[in-house]
Amino acid sequence: KEFIVCAATCDEEPCRMSMHHDGQTIQTDDHHWLYCWNWNVTFPPRDTNVPPITIRAAGCSFGATDVDETDGGVYRCYLAAGDTVKTKALHITILSEKPRIEHRNSTVIVLRGRSLTVSCCALTVCATSPPSPTQIKLFHKGRPLSSADNVRSAVSCRNYTIKQARPRDAGAYTCVARNFAGSTNQTYKVKVLRPARVICFSDDDRNCNQFVWILRGNSATLLCRALGIPAPSLQITCPNGRNSRHVVANIVSLTIDEFDDADVGLCTCSANNNIGGHGTSKMTVSINVCHGVRIVSFGR
Repeated sequence: KEFIVCAATCDEEPCRMSMHHDGQTIQTDDHHWLYCWNWNVTFPPRDTNVPPITIRAAGCSFGATDVDETDGGVYRCYLAAGDTVKTKALHITILSEKPRIEHRNSTVIVLRGRSLTVSCCALTVCATSPPSPTQIKLFHKGRPLSSADNVRSAVSCRNYTIKQARPRDAGAYTCVARNFAGSTNQTYKVKVLRPARVICFSDDDRNCNQFVWILRGNSATLLCRALGIPAPSLQITCPNGRNSRHVVANIVSLTIDEFDDADVGLCTCSANNNIGGHGTSKMTVSINVCHGVRIVSFGR
């Protein structure tokens, strides 16, 4: 439904009001009606020494049902009072549907530390122009983002810029656009990836020694710890064909039993989480045999 009223008071006679739609006389039918009126009212004064007060007014009322695109446009009222004509215009925009959000990839991937911009752009589809204002909001994990969060406004868009992406920036970003016809939303998933990096490889996870000494015939366990998003695959490779790929909580271990001279050399821990050319990391340790104390002579 649509309803428009024009009304005014006049100082002179005659006082008449009329209304036009896009420069044409409004035609009435089963879905459109127009009623224009004018009247003069004289109020007698309470004091006989004061002349009576006359108020002159005029107006038009327009109504429409089953509104469609033909009802949009410029409605203009004309007030004629004596030799003076005044006019007032009202622009009516007919919305054909709720806003459309510009389609973008539903999943956005960025490397940790890199910059990223999440854009929320919407188009209001109107049967007439200019379009009505569209309210656009951007949310991260349900929390509204504002200018304080580095959100910048552009024509029909909201842009959220992350200068250095961190794991906390990952998650669901929801774009919500609203106009008088309704609202629509679209969710984007941001993944912040971290290339694999070996942070410690040794027989002591606390000291991360680069050189490991093992007593001949004894056993030792090498531990390799790595970080990455997604979690990297790990592998330890040592001389004498020894290797291990069993990963628990980002740690891979290799136990060398009955260590002897064939086990001496460099052991390598490799981590990989398949992030283009950035997802591979390696670290080596030197494994050395330690001979037990042997008394070769005793005497004087």
